[in-house]
Amino acid sequence: ALDDDHVHVNQLLKYLKFGFAKVTDEMSEAIRLGIVKRDRAKKIVEDYDGKCSFRYIKDYCDYLEISVEEFWETTKLFINNKIWSPLKKDTWLLKHPLYEREFKIYYE
Repeated sequence: ALDDDHVHVNQLLKYLKFGFAKVTDEMSEAIRLGIVKRDRAKKIVEDYDGKCSFRYIKDYCDYLEISVEEFWETTKLFINNKIWSPLKKDTWLLKHPLYEREFKIYYE
């Protein structure tokens, strides 16, 4: 993933569909290996999982020759309503057993 910025967008989409992304995967493994304690891993997941710089989203949209608005309109169709509750326009709340987090669509 070091040479492909689009992986970050993939992980954002995974997060919106399943409620977890790469950071959760990595921290789960680190806990199993005894590298990180569960409390520390939970904090790291809360801080970083599902985050993606707008720069990567814009680059991905440019690559696909679509607008950022079209990207988000399509993405919204696949947000998992079993784990995300809509709060207001373009904002959802993750219903997670360990923590709650808002996700807001960002256009820049």
